[in-house]
Amino acid sequence: TLNGALTVGLASGFTPTVGSTFPLITYSGTESGTFSSVLGSGNTLWNVLYNPGQITLQFNGFQPIPEPAEWLLLLTALPLVAVMSLRLRRRADARSPGRS
Repeated sequence: TLNGALTVGLASGFTPTVGSTFPLITYSGTESGTFSSVLGSGNTLWNVLYNPGQITLQFNGFQPIPEPAEWLLLLTALPLVAVMSLRLRRRADARSPGRS
């Protein structure tokens, strides 16, 4: 019976290619249950394939990690957008008679 989380770690320096498969368990009879989650080391993405007689692990690539420049752009752009929004609102309020 399968149960719980599967944690996958890579040997130092090993990087699989996307789509690579690795047999985990070979069995006869029937399997029951599934892994509740697959946790890859670092930012790796994995998929478990439940086939008759064999459970296989498939490498799906790396999860993207935002670059420092993207964070800097986001952190500088958000205050600018807020200031521009406030200015436009004030202009619209000043041009509309009867609004307070």
